[in-house]
Amino acid sequence: MPKYLIGIDVGGTNTDSVLLEPANDNVSVVSWNKQLTSPNVSKGIKDSIEQLFSSADHDKNNVLSVTIGTTHFINAIVERDRARLEKVAVLRICGPYSHTIPPFSNFPTDLKTLLEGYTGFLSGGFHVDGNEIALVDEQQVRAEAKKIKSLGMTAVAVSGVFSPVFPDQEERVAAILAEELPESTIIVTSHGLSGIGILERENIAILNASVKKFANNIIRTFSDAVKSTGINAPILLTQNDGTVLTISEALSTPIKTFSSGTTNSMRGAAFLVNGSSGANLAGQSVIVVDVGGTTTDVGLLLDNGYPRKTSAFSFIGGVKTRLAMPQVESIGLGGGSIVRFDGEDVTIGPDSVGNDFSKSIVGGGKTLTTSDIAVFMELEGDKRMDKPIYAVGDKELVRGQVEAAMIPAYRAKVSEMIEAVVDRMKTSPDDIPVLLVGGGSFILPDDIKGASKVWRPEYFQVANAIGAAIGKISASAQAFGKADEKEELVEKLRAEAEEKAIKLGAQADSITVVDITSEELPYVNMHKYEVKVVADMDYSKLETIEHDDISNLADGVDGSISKDSLGRQDGEDVVDYETYKPTVVNREWVLSETDLEFLRVGTYILGCGGGGDPYPQYLIARNLVRQGTKITVIDPQDLKDTNQSIFAGFVGTPTVASERIQGAELQTAYNLLNPGDIETIVSLEIGGGNGFQGLLLGAELGKKVIDCDLMGRAYPMIWQITPCVMSDDPCYSPCAFSDGNGNDVLVKKTKTNKAAESLIRAALSELGMFVGLVSVIDDIQGMAIKNSISLAWRIGKAVSIAKQHSNISNVAQYIIDSVKPTSAKLLFEGKIVGVEKRLQKGYVFGEVVIESLNKGTMRIPFQNENLVAKVDDKVVASVPDLICVLDSETGEAVGTPDYKYGLVVCVIAIAPSDHWTSERGLEVGGPSAFGFNDVVYESVGTYAKTVGVIEEFK
Repeated sequence: MPKYLIGIDVGGTNTDSVLLEPANDNVSVVSWNKQLTSPNVSKGIKDSIEQLFSSADHDKNNVLSVTIGTTHFINAIVERDRARLEKVAVLRICGPYSHTIPPFSNFPTDLKTLLEGYTGFLSGGFHVDGNEIALVDEQQVRAEAKKIKSLGMTAVAVSGVFSPVFPDQEERVAAILAEELPESTIIVTSHGLSGIGILERENIAILNASVKKFANNIIRTFSDAVKSTGINAPILLTQNDGTVLTISEALSTPIKTFSSGTTNSMRGAAFLVNGSSGANLAGQSVIVVDVGGTTTDVGLLLDNGYPRKTSAFSFIGGVKTRLAMPQVESIGLGGGSIVRFDGEDVTIGPDSVGNDFSKSIVGGGKTLTTSDIAVFMELEGDKRMDKPIYAVGDKELVRGQVEAAMIPAYRAKVSEMIEAVVDRMKTSPDDIPVLLVGGGSFILPDDIKGASKVWRPEYFQVANAIGAAIGKISASAQAFGKADEKEELVEKLRAEAEEKAIKLGAQADSITVVDITSEELPYVNMHKYEVKVVADMDYSKLETIEHDDISNLADGVDGSISKDSLGRQDGEDVVDYETYKPTVVNREWVLSETDLEFLRVGTYILGCGGGGDPYPQYLIARNLVRQGTKITVIDPQDLKDTNQSIFAGFVGTPTVASERIQGAELQTAYNLLNPGDIETIVSLEIGGGNGFQGLLLGAELGKKVIDCDLMGRAYPMIWQITPCVMSDDPCYSPCAFSDGNGNDVLVKKTKTNKAAESLIRAALSELGMFVGLVSVIDDIQGMAIKNSISLAWRIGKAVSIAKQHSNISNVAQYIIDSVKPTSAKLLFEGKIVGVEKRLQKGYVFGEVVIESLNKGTMRIPFQNENLVAKVDDKVVASVPDLICVLDSETGEAVGTPDYKYGLVVCVIAIAPSDHWTSERGLEVGGPSAFGFNDVVYESVGTYAKTVGVIEEFK
């Protein structure tokens, strides 16, 4: 008897379904249908399944599985639906750290209002080396549980500092909560949801906790609907990596289903081409182009058959996370895109008739769309119009409605749009197979520049449902260990991942390793290793597993989803970045939230790959401004000759900064140093997170911040500052530093600046690898790099304007113009095709390789920061030039920790301050300071002093 697989993809507009018959290693499509998504979930699923069995007599008892892809869970968040989301109480295990960035700080205003329930900060947390910041206080946890219970809250998220490495405290807190709270309370821990980066990981836990009750109901509804059709097969849900979840997994982490629709289309497309066209794409990367009514989504399937993921961050409903998501680029080209012709030029979209096809000409309307023109071109070409891909509306209605003169320009425009996005998605200059799917894909040409071959497979309309049906089981295992333990540890993780997969219902003999990744932890010589496996399903085993899962579910809803959607209402004014003017009164610049956003973008670009992502410091500053605290900047030229300042910054690893978010380290060090009557503050460096530290300390102490810094960029060593260029005197005598957890150090005197570096670095290993440092500086006028805050502001403003103009492809030129064209240049554009990293004495050394389609290969060696840029072994830039790698998708900086294979980037270089190009400056911060003795420094441009924001807007 034949066996069957059912795949169903429930989209916001259409529900697609397919019945497949797997036999003798081949899978054939038995039947399929596409219908409008029903507001009643149960009815929609039942109707789809019944339609699959309406055309022939197939035995429903022979269905092996029903796999469902759904947008219901993510839509609840995107639509801000009060009826489907729960308020969440968040307990963060962090000791004295991170209180300045409470949970929900980086949520859009409307979603924060909807989800924020309660926040508690708990004793505990870990340092990067495994030592505890503090012990968990059981009585404190029980007291917090009583508060949560008294508020009537039923969803709790628990996050802990470095919990992905050391999950014990999170698990202990969750166990105590389970004792104190009602059994029905949802408790979500963060450690298994994402990697390093507590804010992003905590955000995933919050979203997961909020949607979990609704997910429980919907999954039960799915089960009831399937069973009501007479099918008793196991039910699976798709996740966004191209594999499937058992009901148990989906109930635990419904957030894994987010954005699975696009991945389903990609996997389904590859299956269709391999199965129906005789092509064999196994082991090849392919681009999948999925055309809908309004947009075209383009993604890359890697040679392992699974989608390439985003390099670092992903956003869900406006919330920043590190949830692994498929990397997809969307353009405004769809089957309903409106076409206009002025006699010469053609424009396509971005507006569209969308799903109201009756507005198009073939649908009986009067609006010219891409579908109309595609049908017209087939008619005029005397080609057969009974092909399934042209089964749209009344084709005869387009006769005489399209100007033949526009066709060449239209063809050229469509080709330009699709070829540009295919080019951006490629990872090498070589041509690559391109697969066309989606109901609107008939509008695209059969020949695409950059494609080795273009396929539009049969059943392209329901590729997403097919991708769901053929999904495999996946499992992963991770652990932390030393670099020299890699081989042994990876083998152990492989066995652990295989065991997990088998428990989930995998066929043991089909298990394949698809991914092995590692992430370094500086200063402790540790790496996080992860092994992921996929496998075919053992359906008989799934039946037993699923039966237990379903029996534990709450009663389902009646199938109708009640909605109370707010829609996106961020409640924040939209700023016109091009005309924006900062607030300057009496030659004092009071920073606004817009200024802080510009500085967030600009300081990371000036970090030259290092310095750490300033995002946490930006959030701290924004919270201070929202609380009414003034952050005031003054112009260096307004200083008195007798002015004495302190400079402030953090020393350590950005990895720690993203987990153990700063507390009172700088204020404690300042009090310990006790510098006397100090009126102003300077940032140690403008690049990365330290670019904000002077601003934050100034706000906390009520002191003004000078528009300058001591590097003009980020450098790896603390003696690589301009005072060390201008003088041989020890700059850190005296200085003070603190870990913010009771360990404070006052250094009265050091013999040299390098000795200060050695002393502080040695202390780091005992102080959690991250300390706040303050010292005194007398000669601001002679030693500092002036107007560097203004420079970061101008660069950030340039990127923001490029985004607002939807012109990110030219973001490099926006930045160059903001710096001055004679002071900067675009060096290279391409894709990252290789990254090598190694840890040594707390620094990340390595090299990134970027390949262009037609301009060769660039190599950039780095030591925390980018040091030299070479194109085909020719040096095109080197320190002290600022070599900055930008994400071509966002226009923002890519730090060295986030260099990932396949990321599309552009590289710019900016001329440094004259302090750095002197003979002494090159000794301290030039190529030879990093061992590049054969590199002769030649600047990329002529340094031009930045016009201060205060001077311009006074």
